[in-house]
Amino acid sequence: VARALCVSPRLVVADEPTSSLDSASAGIVIRLLQDFHAKGGTLVVATHDPLLVASGWLGRIDCGSKSEQQKNGWDS
Repeated sequence: VARALCVSPRLVVADEPTSSLDSASAGIVIRLLQDFHAKGGTLVVATHDPLLVASGWLGRIDCGSKSEQQKNGWDS
C-alpha cells in the first residue's frame, strides 16, 4: 500500500489490502486509504474485512447473494 501511495497516483486498486494484518496494522492501512481518498484519490477496493466495510467511507458493489451467483454461473 505504501509503495502504491508514495507516487501520488490518481487511482489505487487494492485487493484485500488488510488481509493477514493484525488489527493495529489494518487500522494504519485503512487510515492511509482514507487519507488518499480524502485528498481526491480514487479507490477500487475488494475486501471481506468487516472493519473496512464498516468504516462508512466506501461505496459498495455487491454481486448478489450466493444463490444468485450460482444461478448466473458466477461462483465457479
